[in-house]
Amino acid sequence: INAEYMGIQEMIVSAIRMAEDNYAYWVRKTIKSLGFLIDPGYAPELISYFKAQDLPMPQHIFATHKHSDHCGGLKELYKSTTKVYAGEIDAPSVPFCNSPLKDGQTVLIDELKITAIHAPCHTKGHALYCVEANDKPNEKLASSEIKHDGEALWVDYEAGINRAIFTGDTLFVAGCGRFFEGTAPEMLKIMDNLHKFPDDLYVFPGHEYAFSNVQFAIQVEPTNPATKSLLAAHTADKPQFYIPSTIGAEKKHNIFMRCRTKEIQERLKCEDPVLCMKKLREDKNGGVF
Repeated sequence: INAEYMGIQEMIVSAIRMAEDNYAYWVRKTIKSLGFLIDPGYAPELISYFKAQDLPMPQHIFATHKHSDHCGGLKELYKSTTKVYAGEIDAPSVPFCNSPLKDGQTVLIDELKITAIHAPCHTKGHALYCVEANDKPNEKLASSEIKHDGEALWVDYEAGINRAIFTGDTLFVAGCGRFFEGTAPEMLKIMDNLHKFPDDLYVFPGHEYAFSNVQFAIQVEPTNPATKSLLAAHTADKPQFYIPSTIGAEKKHNIFMRCRTKEIQERLKCEDPVLCMKKLREDKNGGVF
């Protein structure tokens, strides 16, 4: 990560739960700023949330991809002054998108630098958004309380986040998205790229799939201490917010990020990381293991 920074203050991230397992994210620099919204899949929960904050809806909204559970709320949230961002390939299918982004293009909002990263596989135009507040490493997050008001359910992360990546349906805690419009080589390329990011980079995914993902991962790598530790920390009880993760943690327990490791290749009896990726995704889809 290399950027010119507008300040030294951390960012604030609020994770808003929608429709059981979807996440939208409100990101801003201070408690008084509006910042921007990521993946507004469902309007009622977001309207309820901002009403509880006694604040207007942010006028900058990003969609990681075109699926309605990540951008469908725009049909109710959009106003003539709203800037809607999406990767340029998916942009025509995102409601009211007026600011398509190229791979590597940056936007500066509320003294936060947002970089769009093209990640084609789940959809051809899927984008990841890397957000930087300053050039400092992240700090350890304090545990945060789950809050509830009307239809809104959320957690505020108010300290310790200097940089984060919002991964939509590409990278989950201990998992990855389905290859609806892509291939195993494309997902492997994305995972290789994510390996290059700092280990302390916080990961905010588009869904709360951690419990099912770790149940599958432990069957693939039953002796992996990182996976065993992750499983011990997770339950099926709802609601839970098992976010954020970090790139460093995902390198240790995310089997889809570990297709180049001898442990995964030996377990799958396959030395080709592309074929390992393909098999893992097919097995996860089919409930194998």
